[in-house]
Parts: sequence; C-alpha cells; structure tokens
Amino acid sequence: MRFSDAFEIGPTNEDDWFDVTLDVDSNFCIDPFLIYQDDSGEWNTAHDHILSFFAMTFDCVRRAAGDKNSLPWRMAKNLMLFPEPAEFCLGVAATSPLGAGSGPGLQAEMLESISAALGHGLSNIPHMEYLAVLAGGIGYDRTSDMACNILKSYFIQYTQNVCRRHGIPMNKILVKHADWSDEHYYWIDKKVELPLNPTVTQQVLPILLTPEMFIKDIPVATAEKFWNYAQGASELRDRFNFDLARNAPRHLKARLARNNIGLVDSYFTSLEQERHNAYSLQDDPRRRLNPGETRTSLLVNFPGAAMPTAQEGIPQFVESLVTNFAYCIENKGIWRMLWYKSRGREEKMVQWLFYAMVVMFCRQNNVAVTPESDAGRGPVDFTFSQGWKDRALVELKLVRNTAFWDGITKQVPTYARAEEIHSAFFVGIAYTDDEMNSASQSMVQRASALASEKNGIAITPLIIDARRQSSASKQRMAASERAELRAVRKDDEAPESGE
Repeated sequence: MRFSDAFEIGPTNEDDWFDVTLDVDSNFCIDPFLIYQDDSGEWNTAHDHILSFFAMTFDCVRRAAGDKNSLPWRMAKNLMLFPEPAEFCLGVAATSPLGAGSGPGLQAEMLESISAALGHGLSNIPHMEYLAVLAGGIGYDRTSDMACNILKSYFIQYTQNVCRRHGIPMNKILVKHADWSDEHYYWIDKKVELPLNPTVTQQVLPILLTPEMFIKDIPVATAEKFWNYAQGASELRDRFNFDLARNAPRHLKARLARNNIGLVDSYFTSLEQERHNAYSLQDDPRRRLNPGETRTSLLVNFPGAAMPTAQEGIPQFVESLVTNFAYCIENKGIWRMLWYKSRGREEKMVQWLFYAMVVMFCRQNNVAVTPESDAGRGPVDFTFSQGWKDRALVELKLVRNTAFWDGITKQVPTYARAEEIHSAFFVGIAYTDDEMNSASQSMVQRASALASEKNGIAITPLIIDARRQSSASKQRMAASERAELRAVRKDDEAPESGE
C-alpha cells in the first residue's frame, strides 16, 4: 500500500514527495550527495546541518585524545549510533519497515575514520560519505540511515507541510533521534505530530516523507567508486595492482584512502563539479518499484501443483520454496526480472525477488524468515525456522561472483556451524552458457558434497538457469543439459562393481 492510497490523496504541482510503499521497505536510499547539490529554500541548509553534526563528533574524538574510557569518547560513540529510521520505509529489509539499523559495527568504523582524518590534520569533512570512503565502504542503506537520523528534524517539517496541505490527520508521537544538540552533544527524542503507518500493527509507527530528488538506488559517492577513480591516478599505479584487485577487500580500500587523503579530496571535488540525478522513478530501470505488484506476479506464476507447506518440516518446506523459485525463473518468464538491457542484474535484486516470493508462504505456514542473518564469521542471505530445532538456511549467489566458491566451501558451513543449523541450500544464478554447462554444475555438486561431509551438514546445491530465453529451442537445449547433468549425478552415485 502506497502513502497516497492509504490517505486517498493525489500529488499536486506543489508536491515532490516520493510515494513510498508503507507495508514493505522500498529498495532505495536517501543520497546525501543529492541533498548537497540542492539549494532550494527548505533544504539549502541541510548539508551544512550534516557537517555541523560531524564537526561536533570530530571535536569529541579530538578531546578524547585516544582515551576510549573518557567522557568525550563515550559521547562520540553515542553520536555514532544510527538506529534504522523505520519511519521512512526505505532500505533493503523487504519484510516490513522495521529493520535492524546501524549498530556498533558502523559506530566503530566511523570513529576509526574520524581518528584517521584527525591524524591528517582535518577538523571536519566536506561530505559525510568522506568517512565511508576512509572506512573502505559501508552499506548503501547505512549511509542513508545516517543521513535520515542527522536530518530527521528537516524531514519532520517537510512531512508536516505535506500533511497540512492535504488535510492528512497527524498524531503526536515520540520520535527517536528527532533532533540533536551541538550544545550538549547528544541525540534528542521528542514528541512531534506525524501521520501514522496503518499497515504496521506490531507498534505505532509514524511516517516520514522525502522528496523524490533525494532518492537513489546506488549513492553518488562510495568507496567502490573511489577505488575506480584511484585507478586513474598515475602516482598509485606502481603501488597497487588494480587489475588484480578489482574486487579488493575493504581493508585495502580503506588503506588506500587513508594513505592518500589528497586523492580523496580530489575525488569529492570531481563529484562536486558534476550534476547528479536522482533515480528515475518513472523509468524504474532496476525494477525497484511496486514490490507488491512484483510479489503478485510471482505468486500468479507459482506452480500450483507444488504449493509449499511446512507440515513435513522446515528443510522440505524450504526446498520446495527454492525449487519453485527456480521453476518460475526458468519456465514462467520471471527470468525477465533478472535482466536490465544486456546484463543480468545484481545479487541483491535476485535476493529481493526470492524474498518477495516466499514471504507470503512463510506467513501462511507460521514460518519465520530472517533476511541477511549474521553469525560466526560471515552473513548468509536467509534463515527459516519454526522454533530452534527446525531450521534451514538459504544462500543465493551469482555464479559470476568471485566469492561463489567460498560461499559453498566456507561461508555457508561457517554460519551453519555457528548457528547449529544442519540443513542448507546453496542457490547459484547463472546468466551465461558457460555458467550453465554440465561440467560447472557437476563441480558445484561435488563441492557441496565435500563441504557437507566435512562439516556434518546437508548442503543442497541448485543452479538456476537465468539466461535470456529467446526461443523454444533454447529451452529444449536447457532441458537437454539438465538431462545430461542428471546422468552425470547417477554415474557419481552408482556403486562400484563388487560392492
């Protein structure tokens, strides 16, 4: 349900707000760089407001002088906690607007980055994303969380103006991080008038609106984009092998940035000299709008003969979800959602589509599904459970992902052991003929079998054919390849003579 539907209104010429979906997070972020380049009346001081916040935090870290038990350091730690601003219904939770937020992990990274900046003689930063670059990168939604928290007083005023213009009822409600004080160096929670989200029943949740001109799918400034920018710096080519480090780990990107502050400055200066556009909501090139309509499309295409139920146990239930997801992609045209122009979409899009399909069946069967779980030494995409004992996990990866094999041999086993889960499903998404050939699939089967035996868990692999389907002959070819793979599996499983 969209905001306009919930309150039965339509935008006028005075309105520029994003018509957000209220019952599920819209997979977008608020981009602070788009706020920086806007100089309209009510937002022309917003960027300075962000910089004032970080000047306050820099001052705390400077006064702490490295003493992490001091009062200034504790104040800085408190300022660097950014709970997910559920009022905006933005992010990647996909379940509901009630997400996890940005906790101690982000807090530590930002404080490290501030310390590094102070070490280079900086007393503040020109953009809040500067710290994300010095940290080697943080999640896009976390950057958005930070901006939403710091500027929440601006968004409160903006939403109130929209509601008054359209006669939308508002209630006085306590809002966390409604403002902050540069006199006392702390966050301020306070009661303000805002509309309430009618789709959230677990608690009373207000709604905050944002202008469309601040909406982005991928932020303008990121550590990954800085890494790409750095490849053009001749003074660095002898010290970094960029060709071999195309998918460099975060600590390497952080080291590059912290050792080359002048280059970071040049990067942001170059961004300031360009005009950056918000996400095209009209064209929706990445198909991130209308999550409810996407879910309906998936359910319509679901094979009715194999409706999943949880009566036989969670592993069997999850297996049916995974195999039906594959069926929809391969036989019901859902592969089209995984392509934009001539390239297969990113991993997050696949994960979001999977969640959009399975969540309704989980609710119907009283199965808890948790996206982006984290335990042990690495995250997995989804865990499913009915109580503690009956649980399973699903990891979805693009076959082209350089971490694909680590997912089978390390990531999934590590998480499963940490959480005492004994059933896992490793799902690969193949976009090319090479990724779908029988030899590659056979390797996946063998790697999963070895990882299962070594770790005492059952890892079930599945490679989904997400290639562009241009003709019936291509579908026959895929069927032939699958038949060949089944024959290979039978040969592998057949007992040797004399047994």
